[in-house]
Amino acid sequence: MLDDHTGNELRDYKFWCFNGKPTYMYCTVKAKQIYENFYDMDFQPVMIDHGFPRHQPEFERPECFDEMKQLAEKLSAGIPFVRVDFFQVEGKVYFGEFTFFDWGAHRPFKGDWDWKLGELIKLPR
Repeated sequence: MLDDHTGNELRDYKFWCFNGKPTYMYCTVKAKQIYENFYDMDFQPVMIDHGFPRHQPEFERPECFDEMKQLAEKLSAGIPFVRVDFFQVEGKVYFGEFTFFDWGAHRPFKGDWDWKLGELIKLPR
């Protein structure tokens, strides 16, 4: 298990950005089980589900959340959709990766979230 140098599980913060605007994000922990908790940009829980259980209790808002959100906006500018991932270790933000197809587009969403999220993508003409 990866940790954040304080003995806590390393959390992966994944921001879904639509046309340069961070809109949703999820926090995931990969311990013995993968957990995914989705949030809006006010760090309020959103019930998006694509097959992994929610961690209980809900994750606390990360100390560097606003910085991650600002970086995600800058890094995603001009891109119709990209997921921008970060880690927070000892109060510092670390870039993880850009992902253009969350879970390789192999994990369908429960309910009508495929439709709702697809509506947010605005492709250039």
